[in-house]
Amino acid sequence: MRALRLSLINRTLPAVVNDNNGNIFWCDAHRQVTGKCEAMSVDRQGGMVTVRSAPFKDCEGGLWGWITIMHNDVSKGFTITPDKKFGLTVKDLCRPGTVVTFKPNQKKPEYDDLVALYQGKELFRYRRF
Repeated sequence: MRALRLSLINRTLPAVVNDNNGNIFWCDAHRQVTGKCEAMSVDRQGGMVTVRSAPFKDCEGGLWGWITIMHNDVSKGFTITPDKKFGLTVKDLCRPGTVVTFKPNQKKPEYDDLVALYQGKELFRYRRF
């Protein structure tokens, strides 16, 4: 998995990434090259990548999100937002040391869940199954 992660990070993100409303997402190839965001990790199927924005005044650790890579269509980007269900706050997401990555799903280990960690402690897990 580490080799796959490194190969993605060394590779440019898709040139066109839109959000659910069809607007330009905050992270794409141009923004990656100009240092406004970076690719962080990729799931084992190679269809999703976590991204982080550059730090800014109101979010010292940068925003987190993910991109669903579409090979024959426009890729989709999603921002991870505070969520009462998971008890996730803006402070949790923006503090340095928060990491969003992929970890094996407990029911189907061949698939990955999207997981946020802070100092190794799981903040939330978005389960696919």
